[in-house]
Amino acid sequence: MMQYAVTGQPAAPMPDRISAWALYDVISVKNGEQIFLAAVSDAQWITFCDALGYADLQAAPQLATNNDRVRARPTLLPNLRQRLAAHSAAELTPIFEKNGLPFAPILRPEQLFDDPHLNATGGLADITLPDGERAGQTARTTLFPLRMDGPAAGHAPAAPGAGPAHRRTHGGLGYTGDQVLALQAQGGGWPDFSSCTTAHNDTRLTMAAFFTLIRGVLMRLSGTGKKRSASERWGKAGGVAGA
Repeated sequence: MMQYAVTGQPAAPMPDRISAWALYDVISVKNGEQIFLAAVSDAQWITFCDALGYADLQAAPQLATNNDRVRARPTLLPNLRQRLAAHSAAELTPIFEKNGLPFAPILRPEQLFDDPHLNATGGLADITLPDGERAGQTARTTLFPLRMDGPAAGHAPAAPGAGPAHRRTHGGLGYTGDQVLALQAQGGGWPDFSSCTTAHNDTRLTMAAFFTLIRGVLMRLSGTGKKRSASERWGKAGGVAGA
């Protein structure tokens, strides 16, 4: 926006812009893999060439400086892509890591279960599956990459299944015991789990837990611990039941 405001020239799409560096790209390598690789300074270019044995590129006078290499990108980058395609991401990763060069393997979602960074930082957790063929079993999943006042967000307890847990779910939303009983006696209310399929039960229970979390976050951020009754938020029990 600032470029357009000052020069009147709209910014080109990222792939069409002139790169500031000779190598700052996603490279396709062996086995159909991809990896991001970079060499953004003259010192890194020398290190890159030494590490991969590209003595001819390091000695080329037309590639001596970063500006030279940027101007040569139309021919240099295809050359590098061809050379690097002979390696796998697993081969390039330790080379770049050992020499302090920027890199980042590009993984598919199912490959993240073995990702060293996610495992080392607590980015994965086991959850209990509430229903389905694997009900009661655990499955590993990613956590939200959020921190609130320092600690990581963590994960909530497993979503309760249909049954007695309804009372706890309603209570977590602020309903009193009498209001929960009134809703059950009338066969309705929000959330109404009695006439739903299992899939709907899980969805509504999850949504109820989500709204409970959001309410707690907002109360914490606002600095008020005041808890409104369910009738204040949703109307009296009879009105909710008829919704």
